[in-house]
Amino acid sequence: MQSRSEDPDETAKIQPLQKRGCDKNMKDHFNLTISDTDKKTFAAFTKKYPNPRTSKVILALIREHMKRGTLTNA
Repeated sequence: MQSRSEDPDETAKIQPLQKRGCDKNMKDHFNLTISDTDKKTFAAFTKKYPNPRTSKVILALIREHMKRGTLTNA
């Protein structure tokens, strides 16, 4: 009986992901592209609106209005 880490099927699934550059450091890569202001704003909305989709939609609306130079009551 093989252990889970030695299972050839599992190894075959893991290797293509590593070849494409998907590893544990990818999270750090994506964090670098988000500004600190966005992180704080998103964290605040996540606390108030626990559904992550709702928080993302609200943050997108805020960004849109900031680009236009207008205020919103969102």
